[in-house]
Amino acid sequence: MSVLKENTVDILNAEIKKKGVKKKMIAEKVGMTPTYISLVLNKRYKINADLALKICSILDLDVKKILR
Repeated sequence: MSVLKENTVDILNAEIKKKGVKKKMIAEKVGMTPTYISLVLNKRYKINADLALKICSILDLDVKKILR
């Protein structure tokens, strides 16, 4: 069972849009390619807890919003 809510990616995408953060900047800060981050945020790849927590940190988003 995942510790993340099923709608974690939707929550992160809403926050990214709200704050006007570029996916390229997120990719650079987490040390991944922009393509990979885009695939994750477009639900082509499954997000893992480690990456979700890193993105929360970048967005200054309370992790309680994405955890079960």
